[in-house]
Amino acid sequence: MASANRGALEASRAGIPVLNLLYSGPDEPQDSYVAATQVDGVKGGKMIADYLGQTVKQGKILVVVGVPGQGFSEDITKGLKQGLGAYPDLQIAAMQPGLFTAGPAQKAVQTMLTAHPDAKVIVDYAAEMGNGIAAFLKARNITGIHHVTSDGNPEMVPILKAGRYIQADRYYSSAQQGLMGTKILRDYMETGKKPDQFVTQVPQAMVTSDTIVAKVADEPLIYRGYESQVKAVA
Repeated sequence: MASANRGALEASRAGIPVLNLLYSGPDEPQDSYVAATQVDGVKGGKMIADYLGQTVKQGKILVVVGVPGQGFSEDITKGLKQGLGAYPDLQIAAMQPGLFTAGPAQKAVQTMLTAHPDAKVIVDYAAEMGNGIAAFLKARNITGIHHVTSDGNPEMVPILKAGRYIQADRYYSSAQQGLMGTKILRDYMETGKKPDQFVTQVPQAMVTSDTIVAKVADEPLIYRGYESQVKAVA
């Protein structure tokens, strides 16, 4: 975020309005931004903990974080650990970085499962990692582990819907996050007024095979009408 904040500062000095789409918390500067949207990672971590406490109830947890020190992962870890305090029969046995990509996430799981073959839960912090982990579990026909991933992408939906290699997701839509932020910035550019609150929270919820289809219909991962335009500039 440091480089983004420097860019926002220069843009602000030049009179260009900037919106922070991935605000991590009060330690970030606010003066350079019109407003911000935030996915509350601490809240998300607690939601995962409560879900596990009410479903799995006991056993070792293996955690695949994103990029250590990046901020996003630390918030989820903080919430997860805080939430698990209410469920002493669930314990984090190991944590490894997955770098938000499938291959490193698979390697992390393989390493941790070698050390903890009796683990009951895998938690990862991004659907891209979750899809890779699901493929790893499927290839080895490992079905005795409850796998929880986070956020979402189109490839994740059928895996979660099947409920075999991903059982739950801390869901939020990055597409909706972008829409929310763009509307805030457009309103500012048209009216000159900043929103009453600097931070707008992006909705998040725990979803399972029974609820993922309805959730995606309500909060789409992709706005299909604009997909071709996005691909053209990607």
